[in-house]
Amino acid sequence: MQKTTLGQYEKALSGIFYESDPSDSGSRWPKNDLNPASFFTWYKQRLPFQMFIQKIGISRPLDISFLDAVSHTSFVHENRFLNLCGHERLEFLGDSVLSVIVSNALYDWHPEMDEGMLSKLRSDYVRKESLLELARAIELENIILLGKGEYLKWQKDGELPYLADFFESILGYLFYSFGLAEAQKFFFKSVKSYQQQMGSDFFAIRSRCHLDPKTQLQETLLAHYKELPSYKVGAIDKNEEMTISLIFRGKELASLTGKGRKHIERELAKLVLDEKTYLK
Repeated sequence: MQKTTLGQYEKALSGIFYESDPSDSGSRWPKNDLNPASFFTWYKQRLPFQMFIQKIGISRPLDISFLDAVSHTSFVHENRFLNLCGHERLEFLGDSVLSVIVSNALYDWHPEMDEGMLSKLRSDYVRKESLLELARAIELENIILLGKGEYLKWQKDGELPYLADFFESILGYLFYSFGLAEAQKFFFKSVKSYQQQMGSDFFAIRSRCHLDPKTQLQETLLAHYKELPSYKVGAIDKNEEMTISLIFRGKELASLTGKGRKHIERELAKLVLDEKTYLK
C-alpha cells in the first residue's frame, strides 16, 4: 500500500483542525468555541468524515463518544475542553470483538480444521500488520484526531504506525454502542474495500502463505475443486520406514518413503504444491 502523500493532508481532519481546508472556506475549528457538542457537529460535517461514513456504510447515528474512538492521546491532552478519554479503552474492547468476529468466520468457513490450525489462522488475521492494511484501505487516517506534534510528525514521516489501534477502537465503539452485528459490518466492509483496491483476497492470501504445507494444499484444493486430498499409508518395513501416497480424485499425485507419518505427509503436500501436480 502506498504511503499517504503530502497532498492528502488537506483532506485529513487533523489538517483541517489546524490549518483549514483550502476546498472548504472557513472550515477550521473556531478555537473560541469550547462546546464539545459544537465540536462534534463540526467534525461530522467535514468532508473526510462524510467520505469515511459513505465508504464503510455506517447507518446508525453516532454519538459524541465516537470522538474517543478516533482521538489520539496527544489530541486529548491538547484539547481538554472536549473532556475526551482517548481511544485506548475502546481499543481494548475492540481487540476482543475482533477476535470474536474472526473466530466465528473461521469456524464457519473451515469445518475441516482443528482448533490449533484455526488459532494459527486467527492470529494472522488479527495481527497489527493485517489491521493496518484494512485501516489504510478505508483511509482511516483521515478521520483520526492528532495533537499538533503528532500531526506534524505524520506530515514528515508519511505513516501512522498506530493506525491499526484505531481500527480496533472503532470496532469497540460500534460493538458497545450498537452490538456485534454493526461491528461485523464495519470489519467486512473494510475487507471489501481492501480487496477492491488490491485486487486480492484478504483472507486467502494469508491462509495460503502462513500455514503448514498440508493446510496450504487443503486450502488450494478446496478453492479450486471443493475437494480434499487423502494420504494412503503403505507397508511399514523393519526399519519403521513407510511409504505414503498423496491421493486426489482417485489419482496418486506423489509418494515418499521415510520415517514419521506427519513429516512425510507435510513433505508430500509441499512437493505437490511446488510442482502443482494437482493441475495436471
